Amino acid sequence: MKAEASVKYHPGMYDPETFRVEQYTTGTVFVADTDASRANKRVFERHLVAEWASDIEGTMATVHPEGAYQTIPAMGVDVRGKAGIREFYLGRFASWPGPALPSFNRVTVTDICIYVEGTFDIHSTGDDFKGLNLGGKSVSVPCMIVLECRDALLVGEIVYMDSGAIKVS
Repeated sequence: MKAEASVKYHPGMYDPETFRVEQYTTGTVFVADTDASRANKRVFERHLVAEWASDIEGTMATVHPEGAYQTIPAMGVDVRGKAGIREFYLGRFASWPGPALPSFNRVTVTDICIYVEGTFDIHSTGDDFKGLNLGGKSVSVPCMIVLECRDALLVGEIVYMDSGAIKVS
């Protein structure tokens, strides 16, 4: 499936030196007042820029070498290990490049986790994805993303959304 997101473009959103998550968030961005939280915000920003640009090496540079995972239960995604994460992102870049959320509603960054609220919003231009029969359909469903952080890197990501809403969109 090829898909595209309804993304609100922000100047510098593909530049790791200038992009800030505040530019992409319509509501509150809270970053705990600790060195670890600030480092987690910076790695998250680098990760977003690399992921949105389909830069596999840049994306993987933000992933912790131990215990990495990517989980999207509503889409049947449950990937473990850095090699599996690489394969997931290569498939994601081919299926729906760029941001899957047009903006974030709210972001909270702590010493160990990043919480992102938004709406997963893609427009399929291809065939099925993970058996969900999304070919030719628009998918727009609220989601909550939880990213686990360690050593100023991203360990894992879980995307929570309503699978029932995806199947009937």
